[in-house]
Amino acid sequence: MKVGILTHHWLPNFGANLQAYCTVRALKDLGCEPVMIDYRLDAIRGFYSQRVDSRQLKEHEKFVQKHLSLGPEVHTSEEVVEFAKDAALEAVVSGSDAVLRIDRSRPSRPDLQFPNPFWLDWAGQVGIARSGFLAASSMGSNYLELRRGLRNSIGETVSSLRHCTVRDSWTRAMLRVCGIAAEKIVWCPDPVSYLSALDLETLLPSIELPDRPFVLVSLYPQTASKEWAEQLRKELNARGFLAVGFPHPDYPASGQCDQVVDLPLDPLAWLAWLRACHGYVGVRFHPIMLSLVFNKPFVALDHYDLGVPFRNKILSRFGRVIAPLSRRVSKTYDLCHRVDLEKYVLPARRIKFFSPAKVADLLVEQQSGEGADPPCRNWHIEFQKQLSSIVGPSRN
Repeated sequence: MKVGILTHHWLPNFGANLQAYCTVRALKDLGCEPVMIDYRLDAIRGFYSQRVDSRQLKEHEKFVQKHLSLGPEVHTSEEVVEFAKDAALEAVVSGSDAVLRIDRSRPSRPDLQFPNPFWLDWAGQVGIARSGFLAASSMGSNYLELRRGLRNSIGETVSSLRHCTVRDSWTRAMLRVCGIAAEKIVWCPDPVSYLSALDLETLLPSIELPDRPFVLVSLYPQTASKEWAEQLRKELNARGFLAVGFPHPDYPASGQCDQVVDLPLDPLAWLAWLRACHGYVGVRFHPIMLSLVFNKPFVALDHYDLGVPFRNKILSRFGRVIAPLSRRVSKTYDLCHRVDLEKYVLPARRIKFFSPAKVADLLVEQQSGEGADPPCRNWHIEFQKQLSSIVGPSRN
């Protein structure tokens, strides 16, 4: 069966690349022929070209070209539909990550408006009966501000899909508000959970590792002061770890570390560092998800814990005030809450209240569990099960 995949596969983002790769591999293991619908928007390309060094952009593009079974590049909804017809797709999956995100205040971004190709409203028009969302997310959208007509349209579109899986509680709540029945919405783990089913010894490149245990530290410049980061290094050293600065594609590693991992960096080399480390302290979602997959100690300095994202200035202030009561707005918190590890998720907005010693202690606290079964040990099975529910034969 020829299956189209529609997601943010090409972005200069390690997690986006790897979740697309895992979806491709899982489909192959189901006996399908995956085809990545190479949907790219100039507005997004321009945004990242200003933020990410050209050498790092090339590393992501090389990975995408080598591993993701790309179709021809398309740029509009019409071109997506035309490709689906020409390729004779028998099924299509949309996801993972923020494919259901809506922000009507940004009209220059077609992917943030409804409808757009990620919502799969076009699948039935071209005769594709097997269609569905795969671990989809609407994080960053405020469903409380959606007008009734838009909610109804979303409800009609999603109801027509064969299967609907979401990655987080926020997206489930948004679809429920849009009229989707609770039993229609199924939780599905992030696709990188499927790494547990792959032979990583042959997949990952060799990297030059430090000669003693090390913790990856991955911050934004605005996350903490240089003094705080320097003190964290000292606290990790005192507990027997090197502090290794770990970069984002758009931010080099912090200089307040014993050593740094330099850009440019291939996505598989990035993954190799996470698999080899003895702990992770940082701000982004996928390193935390991979810490769960590899059963590594972590402390999340949660960059996504910003409260309900109201566009109105007054309501936005209200959203920040009630942030402690609405932490499930954060995809990192939602993930860790699911496995009862939310105590290791600290809001980055409150970092001044958490000493570096506290962060280091939380990391060490988890050391005794390293090497045991990861809390998400069966998530790769659940991921493939939900994928099969979209592309497999009907059970009716």
